[in-house]
Amino acid sequence: GFCGTMTLQNDRYIGVVEDLLESALESGFRRILLLNGHGGNEAPARIAMYNVRFRRRAERGLHLALVSWWSLIPGAAPVRAGCVQAAVSHACEWETSALLALHPESVRADLAPDDSGPEPWPGAGTRRYVADEARQFAEVTVTGALGLPRQASASKGEALLSAAADALVELVRDISGWADTPQPHH
Repeated sequence: GFCGTMTLQNDRYIGVVEDLLESALESGFRRILLLNGHGGNEAPARIAMYNVRFRRRAERGLHLALVSWWSLIPGAAPVRAGCVQAAVSHACEWETSALLALHPESVRADLAPDDSGPEPWPGAGTRRYVADEARQFAEVTVTGALGLPRQASASKGEALLSAAADALVELVRDISGWADTPQPHH
């Protein structure tokens, strides 16, 4: 819905992820970690993993895992990096900082909207008994940015990405040691 974005419908995305997982499994991989970079991909990626795991339920020793890069960042890292936002949002201080660190030529800071505040979904948590509400992204932002993109800097991005990379290394080491699923007793 925003100029320059490319989108797959959820069912297609789920199918693509399932095909990629199946290809890796057919090649002999038994421990697969999906590293996600977009919040909207978390739910369909989970569905794809569970679909593949269900189809292969008789197979033991398969580990399919999903992590989003921002969830790897320890709680104190954003503060140490000098971030104003305590958590990631969309095209926010964290994401814009990461892009400034990786590809500064891709960032048009002059076009960054006025800070929209750190709340990713205006009104989130205010509807009694509702765990989640399906909304179109354009309903919550006209620019695609949520949070504090004008607070971004390359140094913040380097610190955040470094913290995420360190945690990713730890996670990969952990996954390599996960025990295989025991065979059921009959």
